[in-house]
Amino acid sequence: MEQLTFIPEVEKEKKIYRETCLQCGGPIPEKRQFPWTKYCSQKCSDMVTSHKRYPDVLKHTRTTCLHCNGPISKERQGVKTKYCSLLCNARASRLRMEMLPLPPSRKNCLNCGKPILNPIRKTGTKFCGLKCATEFGRRNMVKVEGSSTLQMGTLGAIGEYIACVDLLRKGYEVFRSVSPTCSCDLVILKDGKLETVEVRVGAKYYSGCLRYSQTKIRADLLAIVLHDEIIYKKKTGP
Repeated sequence: MEQLTFIPEVEKEKKIYRETCLQCGGPIPEKRQFPWTKYCSQKCSDMVTSHKRYPDVLKHTRTTCLHCNGPISKERQGVKTKYCSLLCNARASRLRMEMLPLPPSRKNCLNCGKPILNPIRKTGTKFCGLKCATEFGRRNMVKVEGSSTLQMGTLGAIGEYIACVDLLRKGYEVFRSVSPTCSCDLVILKDGKLETVEVRVGAKYYSGCLRYSQTKIRADLLAIVLHDEIIYKKKTGP
């Protein structure tokens, strides 16, 4: 057998790679170092090509920051660039928002009357904080008498008895469920028509909005027991 002879590999010629970017002057990362590489990133490359294609762009490029008057680096320079960093952009945006005036009806808190100190200056702000918003909501809500001291089970039973009395006055035959796990609280009968009723004790804001539990309602009719009235709603959908 002929012996195999290994030919030593010829050392490749060392090529000179560019180490600094032609646009920003920063170092070119090793993964981008090739004989044809001139820029450290695609952003620098696009910036140079756009300036070559559209030379008028250089006339409108800002070089100083609008907020701190500091120089804008070449990497960030562009037609729409106004600030030297994201921090200056955020600070300038915050100053613009603080300079916007609040509507006359929103300068003072609706609950305590104190001025609203909101740096963001939202036009829809009504309260100076979450505490005032909660107090205002509780005070402007009509509740069933004693609902703050009674347990939920007792409050629900009271609501069912109130609904029973109201339905009896309207001429219905009323049947109350024995088990609390039934699919409805009441069954009413009038003119041969049988319907199931779910009773919920709720509250009503002075603005007209209702607040009650809306989970597991499987009856044909929903009775919402409030402080001085009962609102009935027909079942919509399957």
